[in-house]
Parts: sequence; C-alpha cells; structure tokens
Amino acid sequence: MMERELITNYKQALSQKYNAVCLDIDGTITKNNSSEIDDEFLPVLSNLLKGKVPVVFITGRGETGIFELKNKIVPALKEKYQINEKDLSRLYALTNDGARFFSSDVNGVFNNSEYLISDEDFKNIHRINDEISKFINNQNLSDACKIRYSKDLRTNEIINVRLIIDDKNIILRQLMFNKVNEIIENIGSPNLNVTIGSFNGSEVIQIGASKKSNAILTAERIIGIPENSMIRIGDCGDENGNDYSMLNCSQGFSVDKTSNSITSCFPILDDNGNILKGSSATNFLLKNAKILPAICLEHATEHNYLKSYSATEKFLQRNNNTKMKEYDEIVNLIFNDYDGVNSLFDSTGSIKFRMCDWELIPDGNALKEFWNKNLNNCYQYILKDEDSILLRGSQTYYYIMAHRDNDIANHEIISNWLENYDKFFSEARTAIEKTTELNDVNNKKMILGILDNARNYLLIMLNKHIKNMYNQTSALLNLEKLDASTKEYYMYSDLIIIEKLMSEISFNTNYRVDSQEISDILNKIIKLSKICNLDFLKSSLQKDDYSKDFRVYREIDSFAENYITVKSCDQERINENLAFCGIAYGGIELPILQKSLNENIEDVLVLQFSDYASNYKKKQSIELRFFDIEKNGGIVIDGIDRNKDCILMDDNLMTGKSIQIALNIMKDIGINVSGIDIVRYPGTNRVNHMFLKNHGAVNLS
Repeated sequence: MMERELITNYKQALSQKYNAVCLDIDGTITKNNSSEIDDEFLPVLSNLLKGKVPVVFITGRGETGIFELKNKIVPALKEKYQINEKDLSRLYALTNDGARFFSSDVNGVFNNSEYLISDEDFKNIHRINDEISKFINNQNLSDACKIRYSKDLRTNEIINVRLIIDDKNIILRQLMFNKVNEIIENIGSPNLNVTIGSFNGSEVIQIGASKKSNAILTAERIIGIPENSMIRIGDCGDENGNDYSMLNCSQGFSVDKTSNSITSCFPILDDNGNILKGSSATNFLLKNAKILPAICLEHATEHNYLKSYSATEKFLQRNNNTKMKEYDEIVNLIFNDYDGVNSLFDSTGSIKFRMCDWELIPDGNALKEFWNKNLNNCYQYILKDEDSILLRGSQTYYYIMAHRDNDIANHEIISNWLENYDKFFSEARTAIEKTTELNDVNNKKMILGILDNARNYLLIMLNKHIKNMYNQTSALLNLEKLDASTKEYYMYSDLIIIEKLMSEISFNTNYRVDSQEISDILNKIIKLSKICNLDFLKSSLQKDDYSKDFRVYREIDSFAENYITVKSCDQERINENLAFCGIAYGGIELPILQKSLNENIEDVLVLQFSDYASNYKKKQSIELRFFDIEKNGGIVIDGIDRNKDCILMDDNLMTGKSIQIALNIMKDIGINVSGIDIVRYPGTNRVNHMFLKNHGAVNLS
C-alpha cells in the first residue's frame, strides 16, 4: 500500500505552479517498447505551446535522435493543430543527457545549439572510450556488448559513449556498469556520469560529461524562467537510471521506475489513486498540473537580463511607433493639427491645449469660461505648465492627492472631492447647453476634457464600490451580471457610454458631436453623483483614512494609450467568444473600454486582490511558485462562466507580479487565460528596480 506521506507530497508537488515542461522522450512520450510518438501527446503539446509555455525535450539521444523527433512532431503540430512558427520557437532540446542545448526560432525548430560541457570533458570522454574498448576486446565481449557513439554531425566529435546490452543479460549489464565506474574512478574525472536507460528493447549504459539535473538548471537560466519552475517527467527514475538526477527533486515525476523516495521522483496517480505508466501517465500529468507561462521572473540574472530586455524593448518601440503613425494621422485630420496624439493628450493622459491655441479661443466661449473658473487666483479645473493648458484641475482630478495630510485622506477631504465633482458636472452641462457649435475643434477638445474627468470620477467610484462589495476579500466578478438597479451597475453602464464617446470624438473622422447625447450622459452622472455624495455623508462608519478606498496614489491612465492597446489587440480576435478581465485598480477600465468597442461581449470581468496582494510590499514578497488562492483567503466568484477563455488586462507590468498572481489565480479556479493585454511596460531604466529584494523582472519574451 502506498505511503500516505508520499501521496500527500505528490499532491503538494502537483499543486505548485510550473512555468515550463521538461520531458524525457523514450518511454515517456513514446508508445510502449517503441520509438513512435504517442498520438495522444501531440494535442497536449500543442496546448502547452499555444499557452506560451516553453517545452524542453531531454534525452540520451544525440543530434540525429532529436531531429528525428522534430520530423515526427513538427509537421503534425503545424498542419493538424495550427501551431505557428512563433509558438514552435518555444521548443527546446537537451541532447546527450544534457551535454548540448538546442533552441528554436521563427526560422526553424532546433536551429541553434551550444555545448554545456567543457573541452576538458571532451578529452575525458575520449580517455574512457579508449579504456572501455580495451576491456571489451580483452574479454572478448564485443558480440554481447556493442559500443556505440553519439557524435556531433558537423565535427564528428564524440559526445557520449554507449554500451548496448541485451536486456536479458543481467550479469553482463552489472559487470559492465561496475567496470565503467571503476575506470572513471581511476581516470579521476568527477564530471563523467554513468546512467542506465533503454532503447528499442535493449539496455543502454551511457557515459557522458553531463547530468540532466545540472543541464535543466542551465536551461532554465537560458530560457529565462524562475529556477526550479520546470516540471520534469521521465521514465528511468531509479537510482542508476538515466533520469534519476533530474527527477530527484520535488518537481520530478516518473512514468515508470522510481527511486522509492517519498519527497521526489513521484509516481503518477489517477483520480482513483491508481498508478499510471508510460505516455498515458505523461498526458494525464500535463493535463492536471498547474502549468502556465512566466510573466514575472523571480530569479533572473541582472546582467544577462538587461541585454535581452533592451533588445526586446527596442523591438516593441519600433512596433509601437508604427502603430502610432496611423492614429497620429487620424487625430491630425479630426483636430486640424500636426502633432498627432501628442497634440491631443498630455503624457499623463490629460486633454491639453498649447498655450497659444488656448489664447486664440474667442472670449465669450462658454466652454472656455467654464474651464477658466478661478477662485482666489486659483484655477479650479485646469493646470498650466510651461507651454500647455491641461484640462485636469486641483479641485477635481488632483484634489485628493493635493489635500492629503501625511498621505491620509480623511472623511472631509473625500466629501469635498465628491462635492467638487458634483459642481463640475453641473457647470459643464450648463456650458455645453450654451455652446452652439460643438464640432469646432477647440470645443470638441474641451468636451473631451469633461468626459475625461467623468471617466476618472466613475473609475475611482467603481473601484471603491467593488472593494466595499467584497469586504476586502479577493473577488472575480462579471460586471455584466450586476443588478441593474444598483449604483455599481449605473457606474459601469455610464463608463461604457463615456468610453464610447471619447473613442468617437478622438478617433472617428466621421463622428459629429451631438449636444443631446453629451447632456444625457452628464445628467446620468449628475444624478449618480448626488446619490453617492448623500450615501457617503450618511455613512455611519467613518474611517481615519480612505486612501485605499478611493484611488489617490496615481492618475487614471491615458485614454489614448488604453484605446490604442485595446483596439490593436482586438483586431486579432474580433470573432472569438472571450471573457475580458481587468485587474483592479489599474486594469479595471480596459475590459469596459473593450465592451464599448464591441457591444457583443458578454463577460466583462474585474479581478480584485485582497490586502495580501493589493499591498505593494506584501505582493512583492509572495512566492509565486507555491502561491495558492485557496490558501490565501480564498476568492469570491460572481457571475463567471468558467468555460470561456479569458484575456487578462492591466495598465502596467512594472515587475510582472500582479499579472502573474492573476494568472495563478485563474489557474487555481479553472479558467484558461488565452492572452494578456498590457498597456505599458517598464523601460530599460527600470531594470534596477526589478532586481530589488523580493521583486521580479518582467518577461517580455
């Protein structure tokens, strides 16, 4: 009977998160006593590659063997499972028990290779080959024990020495195994490694200068995933087996021989506790393990990371600049300008005017008079920098941030902020009613400024109400399933209208601003703001600090950035039936914006972290590999269809931890994430920040 402790440890190993897969070939993904790949493995492999998960094949085979594997699986992956070159580039191989590392690129699978062993190791392989050959000839064993080699096809260099023995001749196998170890000891080469495996019904004693365990750690660093985050699966996990070193850890699973350890090299159990064997065990494990891409790299090497990150950033910048040209032309056409998106939106996201353009707006313009509201020589709704007017003011957009004392936002500050925005909306409505030509380019920009502030207000309020709805627990909710009579639903539906209007005014050359349409949404927001103000004032429970309830630590992000990101990504999956999930706080707008652009979307989700992860310092200290939502306070799930694939959305990667935690949570609750949309990623200048203690580096590969 299997030990209870072993089963407990097996389940714990199965519950941790993995960011890559390492697979032996013969006996692990092949049919019984055959070198033919199991047909059931290919769909499992294709799902891993589509899920952006690196897959490493590790084998005692040499270069010829790994290219035979390539020729068997790649055509089927392309033709039957529509795996493209980008996904195929996530295939890697370690040959000769890890002596050589093969990587892929968009031009071909296993196109590139490098040795993980030294020149001295090669010399010692030649020495042991000479000694073994002498022994076999002197003992007249050449018929029963055939010596074979794995060689570099280009240089003809011997990488491994193999002794092929009939598997029924147990005495000879043990004799040769002992003799090989004796010769290695006499030579005095600690790097040489002896393993026993099987191939096509024969026992194979293989001598090389690499260990699978060491090679896997090196591969993790090369690929760029966290250390020990690769699940390892083999079939020869017994102490002398050629998979022993790689499976002798808590990430190791064997589909045949095990080491009898209760903390490593686990057998694979089905749902009824029966031990599975062979490729069917591999397929079962890969379907049930929690395997997901690494967004946050917790153990990267800073110097190597900086080089690859800089190259990726350069590539992304070039692509972004190409996209921006299209939108620059649209903005220039709509607003009769010459600097594109940058002439309409400030770097913070505010609608802006050049100082000279502002002064040229005729006196008596009702919208300009509204924005120019001045009290005690202080502008209420605008800010001025050196050469621009920003349509975000100290009494509204920046009020909470400007009036906090020691970073505390008390009840009075929030109450004033709510009242200020109530006045802002009423005065904006009056100004619009007095304006006859709303499609004048300056008037359109000032209307955009009003909508931008409305968007800011609604996003802050919706975030606050969602936080209060779930009493600071983690929650995943579908905004489309909210009760239509609630304030939260009003906020959500008003935001959809705001986002749609801003999209049309900013980027639709045929759109004409309609005064009634603008007045209608302002009337809705005014009604909502009065209800929210009254509820807040009547609240019996007052806090010393509301900073965590009302988003005050940074501005709501640029509408233009969000729009261009969502619009660009949307084109690639316009016909897919997907759920879109934003991460509170920064990502909550994105699925709502997606809904405003595609009204057929039925699942607009928000994922809220409880304090263990929403707090920045706590979040950074989370050990991602062992993070489990059920062991961290659980999660409330409201109105969710778990059968739909989900797109995760957030405003900023920073260290990648928020997205990785979200990805882990989705895995824990059984929702497949098929894509991740990020508005902004940190520049190369933030790499030092990523490598602070308990932080993580963003994986952009």
